[in-house]
Amino acid sequence: MKHPHVALGTLLSLLTACSTSPTPRGVSDDKIEAQFAERARKRKAYDAILNERQRVLLDLDKALDKFYESVHHGADHRVVSRREALEKVIRDKTRRHFDSLVATADDPNHVGNRGIALAALGFADGLKGPEGARKKSDRNYVETALNSLITALNDPNSHIVNQAVHGIAMLRAPNTPTKAIANILEDSKESHGIRRAAAWTLMSVQPYLAGDRRKAIRPIWLRLLSQPVGELEPEISVQALRGLGLFRLAEDARSVEPYCDHPMALVRIHACVALGRQKNQNSHKKLFQLLQPSESNRNVRLAARKALKALAGGTDRGYDLKKWEKLFQRG
Repeated sequence: MKHPHVALGTLLSLLTACSTSPTPRGVSDDKIEAQFAERARKRKAYDAILNERQRVLLDLDKALDKFYESVHHGADHRVVSRREALEKVIRDKTRRHFDSLVATADDPNHVGNRGIALAALGFADGLKGPEGARKKSDRNYVETALNSLITALNDPNSHIVNQAVHGIAMLRAPNTPTKAIANILEDSKESHGIRRAAAWTLMSVQPYLAGDRRKAIRPIWLRLLSQPVGELEPEISVQALRGLGLFRLAEDARSVEPYCDHPMALVRIHACVALGRQKNQNSHKKLFQLLQPSESNRNVRLAARKALKALAGGTDRGYDLKKWEKLFQRG
């Protein structure tokens, strides 16, 4: 049996009559229909906003994955060009959706989305390098983003902490809380992945800091490198050697020299680079060891040669150990 056709207004009236809130007298069916239509419109608009936010987050997540993948693939010009293009995409999206990303980054109820937003906030600045200048319009972006990132460092979820650390590394704010990052780095209970990210972050922000804030990083590197060679994770050793070398203090060479004996070639290379920057004349004997044919890695030998050249004030004796020895004996 077919149901007779019921007008929409009549149906709405019946539904309203059955509800706990009776329709007020004098309200027409047309007005009720209009109210329902307005509610439907608002709901549709709200759903559209949610869908747009989710699409932006998904796009950012893909771009961020590709960006950090390129970071770990060397300095080939094609990789660098791709990384620069990805950075521009991420930076543009972050600026356009900044308020939404901040709200997501501060919302503890959605871990996955929050992690993406935190990583993206690292691209909220307009700084291109240590000598770059921020536009006035950048300052609010940076401060707001940094506040969200600092708050996330105390989150109990390790994924959130990791994303916040990466965001801080990219933001490179002059007032980065180095002590908070150091606490993570030197906490033996933290996972290796987060500690490695914290070391990379400290190294990344160091050139952008000034005065006491920058000086405060040096004791951190010294403490880390004071551990017996081999106990400190190689990736953290590399960042500590890079960071300490940038202070260019001859007295710090004694903390670097033991890492010329590290079993991993990459660590030995960065030890050479640091010694070349520190220019402590007493380091030449340690570098001689890495110049000999017994050093199997030619990149290590090249790094040792460049470091010796720096110690010799630009004079180069190639791979001739006897000439190097004669040069430093005369010096």
